[in-house]
Amino acid sequence: MWADRNHIVHGHTCQEQATILLNTLHTQVSDHYRAFHNDNTYVLPCHHYLFKQCSLSDRLKHLYDYIKCWLRSVEEVRAIFTYLREMSDSFFAPFHQSDMAQTSHSSEDTSLWSFCLKFDNFIPRNLSKFNVYL
Repeated sequence: MWADRNHIVHGHTCQEQATILLNTLHTQVSDHYRAFHNDNTYVLPCHHYLFKQCSLSDRLKHLYDYIKCWLRSVEEVRAIFTYLREMSDSFFAPFHQSDMAQTSHSSEDTSLWSFCLKFDNFIPRNLSKFNVYL
């Protein structure tokens, strides 16, 4: 019974097993591409080349080792992104809490866009001593 089940899940021949493994990798690659195209903040901008350098259809034409290496690269980049996101969230948490306490009593818009517009008023326009011009 278990032998039949293993053959169904893992394939009867080496060719079937290789096909199942490759299809699994293709599904993972497609999922990563879909996630990136739905949300371009899926990875940091410096890592966009992983998705823009090669189209999905071209990526799926590569051999097993190449695809596996690309998937490891994407997983590493996602781990870096997640780590940086968690670090920034913990760093900025006190600021967000104080902002929420101040604005909870008012009916002002608390979106990021409104914050940027308010913050923009505090930036000096001429920062020539820093060689920066806005």
